[in-house]
Amino acid sequence: MELPYKFNTKILLLALMGVIMVLSSYFMFIYEPISLLVNKLLSLESGTLFFFLWKDPPYKIYINVNIFNVTNQEKFTRGEEKLALQEVGPYCFQEILLNTNATFHPNGTVTYIPVRTLKFIPERSAGDINIDRIISPNIPLVGISAMLRESSMFTNLALTMVSNTANSKSFVNITVHDYLFGYDDLLVKLAHTALPTWINFERFGILDRIMALENGSNIVTITNNYKKATPANPLYDIEDTKRQFYIQEFNGSPGLQQWGYEDTEGNETSTSNSKCNFIGGSYDGTLFPRDLTMDHGMLLYRRGFCRALPAFPVREVTMDGYEAIEFGVQKNFLYEPSVNPDNACYCKDEGDCLPRGLVSIAPCYYDIPMTLSQPHFYNADPSLVEQVTGLAPSKSLHDLNFTLHKRLGLPIKANLRIQVNLDVGQTKYNAKTTIFNNLHVPLCWLELQVDEVPSIVKILITLAYGILPVTEVMCKYLLGVFGAAMISCSALLMLNSTEIAETNIEALPFSRFSLRRSSEYKPIPVSSPPQYLRQNMRRISK
Repeated sequence: MELPYKFNTKILLLALMGVIMVLSSYFMFIYEPISLLVNKLLSLESGTLFFFLWKDPPYKIYINVNIFNVTNQEKFTRGEEKLALQEVGPYCFQEILLNTNATFHPNGTVTYIPVRTLKFIPERSAGDINIDRIISPNIPLVGISAMLRESSMFTNLALTMVSNTANSKSFVNITVHDYLFGYDDLLVKLAHTALPTWINFERFGILDRIMALENGSNIVTITNNYKKATPANPLYDIEDTKRQFYIQEFNGSPGLQQWGYEDTEGNETSTSNSKCNFIGGSYDGTLFPRDLTMDHGMLLYRRGFCRALPAFPVREVTMDGYEAIEFGVQKNFLYEPSVNPDNACYCKDEGDCLPRGLVSIAPCYYDIPMTLSQPHFYNADPSLVEQVTGLAPSKSLHDLNFTLHKRLGLPIKANLRIQVNLDVGQTKYNAKTTIFNNLHVPLCWLELQVDEVPSIVKILITLAYGILPVTEVMCKYLLGVFGAAMISCSALLMLNSTEIAETNIEALPFSRFSLRRSSEYKPIPVSSPPQYLRQNMRRISK
């Protein structure tokens, strides 16, 4: 009888394939290769998919500008009525961001320069910025007078003479475009000519000055590998240093020097340094930490805000089918230091603190006494609303909130709302400005809005946390199950073929044959000497 060696080779290959599949399943359980691949693709390293998405973000970020238009300038000037305001807008601009000059460092950080430009979006706006007109307090005149309110009588009288010579008015009637991006004002031109290092512009526009600060060649350093990045500054929270993408330095410093931060070396510190003027561990609003929880908040920093905004987790939500966490701000985040100690650096003398709900941004804007608040003085001292007419604070319309993907940290939705005001104080010797004395005049409020997740981000989230993890789990178990089944099947076939061979060998005569194999199947005869002798002994005995 012949032994089917070709069939046994197939059994061996079947067993070998089973072993390979079982080992593959084992190593997938240990090393999770698809998870490693996803982490590599989503790491902020040169050439990765995530790097290109960060360098040129696909998100459409809109800035909605709402302007307060004065409707009773004559009666207000005569002292007959409060300042009456009418909200005009929104006027929508798309913020186009490019993160340029990215340089990766061995210590787990990356340095880059963000460049932002604005594009007017008429279809999302209430009108045409080149046609619509508004009446507003003359910000250069009132602002400079307010800045010099503590100066000498001679300084204030000199400003009055200059403003009279320039024929400056208490109010200006200009287009929305000029209000936002700058209009000709003789007072501003004279200030620029006399003090070019202080007033480094010839035309004043609110949005223009904010964007100029945002694009002032800012050099940002963030972490891209927190395990390598080990900042020594003692003001860092330990939890912050275990996250990705937090700011380590902004223009070479981890703190806000305009609010008293002093740079030190190593783990040294200064008595003027505090959590208030420290922005290390904050986020620039384009990248956020991953694997978010309800236990830890974060700081947001944009230079135009002149401070960091503390955000805390409000609730877990499901939005657009994604598990997410909604963040907001505490009601007291703009309160005086006696209520919120984290604001101590913004008001060192308790007697000079602004009313509740206001924070100064003057050090960032030429020392003109500008302030930030929530829109319509939401969560602020009620007296601020009562100073003027036309304001109606609302949580749904004026609160600040944003929602991030729980695992990936990418924005799902955002409504960052902030209002710009002018703190006039007690101006002197100029009837054109004294009518505004002691008012906190709302100028406009801005909303940074994200209302749609880009298609490529949806695909990325679906692949990273939907299809690929499920595929990995299925592969693990299928490889293990089918591999074990193939090994078991090959073992059974091997045992079965061995029993057949042993049964049929007994019927073979003892003979000699060639064991040479060819390309065609040829059986290998087997001779059994003991069996041959037994058969011949029986024949002889008979």
